[in-house]
Parts: sequence; C-alpha cells; structure tokens
Amino acid sequence: MNLNLPIHHIGVACKNLEKEREIFYKLGFIKEADFIDERQGVKGEFIIPKNNNFPQYRFELLSNLNEKGVLDNYLKNKIKMYHIAYESKNIQKDLDKLSMGGGILVVDIMEASYFAKLCFVMMNNNLLIELVELK
Repeated sequence: MNLNLPIHHIGVACKNLEKEREIFYKLGFIKEADFIDERQGVKGEFIIPKNNNFPQYRFELLSNLNEKGVLDNYLKNKIKMYHIAYESKNIQKDLDKLSMGGGILVVDIMEASYFAKLCFVMMNNNLLIELVELK
C-alpha cells in the first residue's frame, strides 16, 4: 500500500491561538487563511513561511471554540504537533487503503468549513493522519 499523497499541513494544538500566532510570526510565518469550524468545535489559521525562497509548507494552528473541546487531551498532555494532513482527491478510496494497512478510522468522513471533506485515521504506530479534500 502506497498512497503517495502530498502533505497539506501539520496540525498544531493551541491553548491560545493569538499567543501562538505571535510566536510563529516571530519565526517568519504569515497567515494564509483562517476559519471557524463549529461542527468540529475549533477555530484555526493556516500559516506559511513569509520568505518565498523557503520550501512551501503550512501549519494549521487550532484552538477549541469553547472551554472544553476536541483538543483538550493534546493540550493537557502538552502535545503541540498532533496530526499530519494529506491532500486526497478521493477520501473514501484513500481511507480504504489506509484501513487495509492497519489504520483505524477515528473521525468519519465529514464536510468541513475549510475543506470539502475530511476524516481522521489513527495509524497502528499512533500517528494521527487527516485526509482532506479541497473545495
């Protein structure tokens, strides 16, 4: 099984999105886009390197919309970078391949505010993978 998918972003859990943003901006990042996803209970911001001479990659800074939310366990355990998202052209097809490779579906395929669809898969090495379909 070889998915051969491009990485879209690395997800970063933030207790305070504004404070986290300041640190990343000092490290040379700028905002690419922001969003609120009420269904997942998060708000987020995609950031990329400010210097166009650097390789282009992005982080997704995420914080809970409410006091308690989906990021609580990561924040409690001081886990910052908690998932790698891959850009998929067909989430169901790629999910089927990941399942054959031992991946366990954690969050069903769903529509999202920023993406057309997404889902989360926990690999058997405890690496959390997100598959995203762009709009």
